[in-house]
Amino acid sequence: MTGRDGSAWQPTAYRTHTLGQIAGNGADLVDTNVTVAGYAEAVRGRGAICFLMLRDGTGHLQAFLKKDNMDEDTFTEIQSSNRESIIQVTGTVAQKRPPKVKEGEPTPPPEYEIQVSGATILSVAEAPMPMGVTDKVHVELPT
Repeated sequence: MTGRDGSAWQPTAYRTHTLGQIAGNGADLVDTNVTVAGYAEAVRGRGAICFLMLRDGTGHLQAFLKKDNMDEDTFTEIQSSNRESIIQVTGTVAQKRPPKVKEGEPTPPPEYEIQVSGATILSVAEAPMPMGVTDKVHVELPT
């Protein structure tokens, strides 16, 4: 996996793997403990579980947070974090449950997620953002 300038992605103090490495090579990484960091694209779930969609320069990946598996204060902070905040998570790579498909339809390829045991908010995005990075923008230019 390479960056925009063609250089190889290296492990850093903030991550052991990139999101693209896990999404693309998840079968080889199942049950491996990893640390990743990325922008929070979406934070869903209230109560005892939370789904966090992370994005970095290599791809997207879902992180699954369970209140019982991590510090309760950190869990609450992440649940209420803003989109585009930078979040670091540590946990185990797992294969996501395959979606239900109608009989005769092909099964989609497996997808992977991180089952989170610890997390840190590295940078909080100001809210509200003028426009989301991944939002569709409807603009008509006069001609």
